Amino acid sequence: MSKPIFYLLLLFIAGSGCMSSTSLEVLQPAAFALPAHISTIATVNRTRPANRVGNVLEGLITGEDIGQDRSGARRATEGLSDALTRTPRFNVVFTGIEMKGKGALGFPDPLPWSTIDSICQRYGSDAVATIEKFDSDIGYQTSSRQRTRKDKEGNETTYTEYNVDMHTRVTMGWRLYDPTQQRILDEIEVTEQMGWDRTGTSESQARNALPDARSTVDEVAYLNGQQYGMRIAPTWVRVRRQYYAKAKAKENPQIAVDMAEATRFAKVDRWAEAARLWRPIAEDRRYPKAAGRAAYNMALASEWEGKLDLAIEWADKAYTQYGNGQARSYASLLRQRQRDQDRLREQMND
Repeated sequence: MSKPIFYLLLLFIAGSGCMSSTSLEVLQPAAFALPAHISTIATVNRTRPANRVGNVLEGLITGEDIGQDRSGARRATEGLSDALTRTPRFNVVFTGIEMKGKGALGFPDPLPWSTIDSICQRYGSDAVATIEKFDSDIGYQTSSRQRTRKDKEGNETTYTEYNVDMHTRVTMGWRLYDPTQQRILDEIEVTEQMGWDRTGTSESQARNALPDARSTVDEVAYLNGQQYGMRIAPTWVRVRRQYYAKAKAKENPQIAVDMAEATRFAKVDRWAEAARLWRPIAEDRRYPKAAGRAAYNMALASEWEGKLDLAIEWADKAYTQYGNGQARSYASLLRQRQRDQDRLREQMND
């Protein structure tokens, strides 16, 4: 079973058993704004080792599959291209260009501006994003424990179970060139890692069940490329939200009926119809617990419609008037989204 240990962006999970979940797409801002004249970005892989013999020796010494990093670098450019196809701000050109660099040895000198100009002219781009450094490391850890099992006759036997953990780390150096200003807009080293584990009755059985090294490097490199794409461009991401599926009041059984009907509407993304049922409950102070839950749900319905100001009002009401603790966290998340909207307006040149 794979165990990704990278951070999952924008995940919001409330801890209540009476809540249902949904998801929506939000535009996530980049780490910084790029100049308005950049609308198309070309991708280039600059990690092909200048010294082929040295690269082979590194593979022999570290145990890396020869060509493993080259394959990973290609997947990273594909990951970058994939992320940039999910942005309304830029177009992306996957050039397939592979140029000599230093491989895992560090950042090479920047490319000449004449080379950047040539790439931009050839592919109709305004900027060039390059992988300038690529290094992968794979480690294994083995543990064991005694287990018991019964045969068909009910007799217990003791055996040793082996567990092998595999960790793959990929470190990459990225640059973003702007030929118009003849300026390197970004230069950063990014590390991503993932882990896998398998069990078996012998160490070799457990290890042989793990994915092969090259495929794990490809997977982590692809993730690295996606993360860099999200760094330089606003991208659409899917985030999770939760809402209250149930609420009741002994004095008013209709509340439970209306909440159940609203939940059915919400499950098929008919948020306006759900809000029509939640609103009267949210405004009835006689039943504060049910009202708090309905007000929380009204905040989600408002966010779904893109009305962040109204969503914050409902979340604040759920917490301040009715004491719904989940709404306090949700209001903070909505305010962060509001700040993100300001950044997005700058980045989208609105």
